[in-house]
Amino acid sequence: MALLIAPAVGCLTSQLAYGLDAQSFYHEEVRVHSATVSEHMRTQAVQDALATVLIRLSGMRSILDNEKVRKALGEPSRYLARYSLASTDEQFINAKGDVVPVTLLLLDFDPGAVEGILREAALPIWGLNRPKVVVWWLLDKSGQRSVLSAASVDQDPALQVLRDIAKRRGLELVVPLMDEEDLQHVQTGTVSGVMLDDLSVAAQRYGAEYMVVGRSMQQWQGPWEVTWQWVSPSGVDWRESRSASLELIFEEVAEYVSDTLSGQFAVLIEEGMTTQYWLEVSRVKAMSEYHSLLAYLEALPIMETLRLAHIDQDVLCFEMSLTSGQDQFHRIIRQGRKLVELVDPVVSSPAAPERVEAGTVELGGEPFDELSISAHRPDRRACSRSESLRYQVGLL
Repeated sequence: MALLIAPAVGCLTSQLAYGLDAQSFYHEEVRVHSATVSEHMRTQAVQDALATVLIRLSGMRSILDNEKVRKALGEPSRYLARYSLASTDEQFINAKGDVVPVTLLLLDFDPGAVEGILREAALPIWGLNRPKVVVWWLLDKSGQRSVLSAASVDQDPALQVLRDIAKRRGLELVVPLMDEEDLQHVQTGTVSGVMLDDLSVAAQRYGAEYMVVGRSMQQWQGPWEVTWQWVSPSGVDWRESRSASLELIFEEVAEYVSDTLSGQFAVLIEEGMTTQYWLEVSRVKAMSEYHSLLAYLEALPIMETLRLAHIDQDVLCFEMSLTSGQDQFHRIIRQGRKLVELVDPVVSSPAAPERVEAGTVELGGEPFDELSISAHRPDRRACSRSESLRYQVGLL
């Protein structure tokens, strides 16, 4: 069975955002207040780091209450791929008043083993392809008002807090540049007045359809009074809070965003199920687009294996196996908005697909030298229209 899908223009390129890449998704760094790390310190650090990775992978803090997750956290080193120690220039004053150095513990967990914890516990997995969320946030401190901008990351403590929380929770939080282009649509009054039409237009620049629009106000050294809105295609949710710390406010926002999005995008992997499909993707014009497409598909939580079967001009045909059915695949593709579906695909050149051998096939004028497919002859039945499902073209 073939699924005919074409890339959405511009959707496979990266955007300015605070979040995670695939390499750092299973990586954690833990600070230990000691020059040397004892076995007890290391075990506790690995346990805390594994809990963070599991929350990031599922999108939900509540998974820590699951019995099988708690059992896994009791033996955290089983899921560790590698670790190392690094010294830092930081110091810590302990309860006795002694100044002790801070050591950094660098931890990398095994992706398959960590995902296995959630699968065994029948808990959903939220893949790496996560929707971008633009954060329009107004800081009003003693009458001084400013909109958080990416340009002030090194000077603004609030922005550093937001960046750290986004990394910890695996959220693609986009902080606007607030440059000349943004200022055509967004001023301080636009954010404080929650002018959603103008904010939505400005958010299109960042490829995001979700927004957090907030205002935090502090008079002198008093608590922060906060109102913020979660804006999604399904509507607007208004929230209010009060806190002495901006960090606690952003934690609350991140918790809400993560729980809400994971509830939509996380998928339950059906243990033991593997189904084979053909996948055809057209309008892939260059090698850079191919690599972006490949990274996107391989990161899907239900993707078990993926192999490129043949190339015909700008049309790629993949053989893939999924750990869930095609309905789940379609839901992920639609929600991710990285690809658009074809209802009546254009028939490619009648010429037979070229044999895929290293260095002999071109894509966008560049030699296609992927060794992973060099040994495979094209299967002329692959992605044939008689076996295909057809879909409507257009962004959803």
